[in-house]
Amino acid sequence: MRLTIIIVVSFVVGIALLAGIIAFVGALLPKAHVASRSVLLHRPPAQVYSVARDFGAMPTWRADLKSVDLAPQPDGRLHFRETGKQGSVNYELAEDVPSERMVTRILDKDLGYSGNWTYGV
Repeated sequence: MRLTIIIVVSFVVGIALLAGIIAFVGALLPKAHVASRSVLLHRPPAQVYSVARDFGAMPTWRADLKSVDLAPQPDGRLHFRETGKQGSVNYELAEDVPSERMVTRILDKDLGYSGNWTYGV
């Protein structure tokens, strides 16, 4: 019985220690970062933009998405919710310059992450 208690306590202490190390490393990471990717597409910018801007059709070409629900706002902005294997995330189309660029922004405050995504063609 005593051995069982020692094993259980050791396991709990080990998990707590691991969680503390993960939190410490996370606290050392920068709050803001920029990542970029590019791809050469042999299509006119207007065609690329129209595919990327069609949020409702994204589940047809993004394997990570189950659905996208559009929610136009009274102020004219577009909000949308992406639902995938990891749950749902709410976005806003923050900037929209047809055939040139668009910026989406995460609206949720409780995800543990946030950010903007800028798409340029």
